[in-house]
Amino acid sequence: MPRFAPCPTCGVSLDRGSPVAHVCDTERLLDECMAALRGELDLLEPQWRQWLASPEGRRDRWSAVRQVRKTGGPGAAGG
Repeated sequence: MPRFAPCPTCGVSLDRGSPVAHVCDTERLLDECMAALRGELDLLEPQWRQWLASPEGRRDRWSAVRQVRKTGGPGAAGG
């Protein structure tokens, strides 16, 4: 059996013989999640553009622009 093994959550190499409990580093965990989702993230923009070109997407975009103009934009008073 190898002395080192990857953490199943964050992927960092762990010494199996270490008596110290491992705590995943938040940034390392985020990097691992982003790497796992890379394929889906690469598809996000093309899918978003396709949806925006659909009748529903055009209607929702129109509605959002109208709402922003009506309220003065995100964070504006009255909206």
